Amino acid sequence: MARLGSERPVDGIVGEEGSEREGTSGRTWVLDPVDGTFNFVQGLDWWCFAIAQTDGGVLTLGAVHHPHDDHTWVGGRDRPTTRDGVEVPRRAMSNPATGSITSWPEARWMLSAPGSTPASKGTVSTR
Repeated sequence: MARLGSERPVDGIVGEEGSEREGTSGRTWVLDPVDGTFNFVQGLDWWCFAIAQTDGGVLTLGAVHHPHDDHTWVGGRDRPTTRDGVEVPRRAMSNPATGSITSWPEARWMLSAPGSTPASKGTVSTR
């Protein structure tokens, strides 16, 4: 937070861990240094660092870094989504109202289930 604050002194900052600073630019950075705190504390690898930027209340940029696999995803309103700098192909969804994103936070029993993989920790599906 200190580096972001020094490089973007007029931007606001909101941190999930209780840090907040008002800004004057209209831009706000939203930080979650350990997204998946339960998993992190349990020694599991499914946690990440997440950051987003809003401008005038509109989400403009987001990034997630997953340290265990050393992958970084970045995307935003005016930029394609990338993983480690390589553009991620878009997936078609005929009607977003019929799609769902699910996850199972704090479900240790799932992580030890036979056949459990990182892909089975969360699912994106369309009906």
